[in-house]
Amino acid sequence: MCNLIVQRSVKWWSRLGLGLGVALFTGSSGAMSAQSPAPTRSQLAANMTAGAAPGDERPGRPALSPMVGISDRIKIRFMEHLDIAEPAPAPSGDATAPRGAKTFFERMDLSDDYEVQIDGSISLPRLGTVSAAGRRLNELQQELASLFGRIMGRPCDVSLAITDRPPVYVNGTVRSPGAFKYVPGMLALHGLSLAGGIDRNQDRQARLVEEIRERERLQSATARLQRLLAQKARLEAQSDGLEVAEAGAELMRHAEAREVKALMRSENRKLAAALKSHRVKLKTLSRAADEARREVAILQTRNERLKNLVTVRSERLRGIQEISTRGHAGKANVLAINSELVEAETRYQDGLVTIAQANQRLTDAERALQDFEIDQKAALEMELARVEDESREAIAAVGALKSVLGIMSEGNGGSMAGIGERALEFEIIRRTAGGPVRFSIGEMTELQPGDLLQIRLAAPVKSASARAPEPNAPTP
Repeated sequence: MCNLIVQRSVKWWSRLGLGLGVALFTGSSGAMSAQSPAPTRSQLAANMTAGAAPGDERPGRPALSPMVGISDRIKIRFMEHLDIAEPAPAPSGDATAPRGAKTFFERMDLSDDYEVQIDGSISLPRLGTVSAAGRRLNELQQELASLFGRIMGRPCDVSLAITDRPPVYVNGTVRSPGAFKYVPGMLALHGLSLAGGIDRNQDRQARLVEEIRERERLQSATARLQRLLAQKARLEAQSDGLEVAEAGAELMRHAEAREVKALMRSENRKLAAALKSHRVKLKTLSRAADEARREVAILQTRNERLKNLVTVRSERLRGIQEISTRGHAGKANVLAINSELVEAETRYQDGLVTIAQANQRLTDAERALQDFEIDQKAALEMELARVEDESREAIAAVGALKSVLGIMSEGNGGSMAGIGERALEFEIIRRTAGGPVRFSIGEMTELQPGDLLQIRLAAPVKSASARAPEPNAPTP
């Protein structure tokens, strides 16, 4: 009878396209005496959690509970429980007939491989989003089983297994940087070994390359300082009205004699060109002012003659008018002389206007000449102030680069054995739901999947006892 019930149940669920597993539980063990004992529900769940298939007969196998991390792929299986209706009592009244049965089947719509997202969650159809990162597998299993029961209204067994984990990345002063498969219990020293150990030649070469770069920066900064000091000498000579600029003491201190000679030759050419341009512009403005002055003088002389002519004709007009009153001169003569007087006065007034315009041109020319001198002096002072400021900054930069280069030269001058005595520094960049986190670790710190391990040689120390202990990695 039990076998008949099982066969009918299998046939019915197979028509629905669902995977099926059956376990019968009876009140008596006699009905199953010819078969091996069926595992209980708790034993089945423990075996599935441990990665065993249903029917694995290794009781007491411990359940592994690794920690779930971001980007882990987890295979999840949901086995839903179903109750089969209790059959009618046997007519013979046999007390060993089965009184009930339970079956379970895999929910293929929920069972699948899931990847833990960047926010640490997994999304399951019908069940929603569940937080997974940072939790143990057994904790996640219990939550999924409880969530299934609340939403579906029936109990189920849930099995979880991590099928894939992100690799561990190792870079820095190592021989073979790259990505390496994560192994549980992997330490920072394991990562160093997988990457081929420390590449001491690489560290030495990197330091030598950095020293060469610092020397190039020093040369560039020194050349800029020399140009600024030569430019400063030229501007000072131009401000003092000198024809030739002389190198200052600072330039002689920061450059060799041949470099000073070449720099000053170039700056003196610039000085000669600037002085020539200044003279030409000044001459042009001065000529314009002189021409305006000559024009005003000529106009004033001409207008002074017109003024005398007006005076003469006015006196003549008065004389003719007196004669005309005595009847010795006609009106025609008076009108002619009056007309000549009006013409002279008109020409005199026009001359005054012309003189005023010429005076305005003279004022403009003199103002342009004065403004040119003021602007040239102000521009020269501003340029000199700028060059002095940049020179001070360049002197400080050259001094700093020389100090750094001196320290680097001392460090690179040591032997390879000296480099071998330097301690290792381990640093991890770990991805979390809140973003990447960087922290220092010790060589015995356990790594996690997806960690980026950076390894480098620490700064030289006088003795091994001077090394500070390295902290362990904090839990993100």
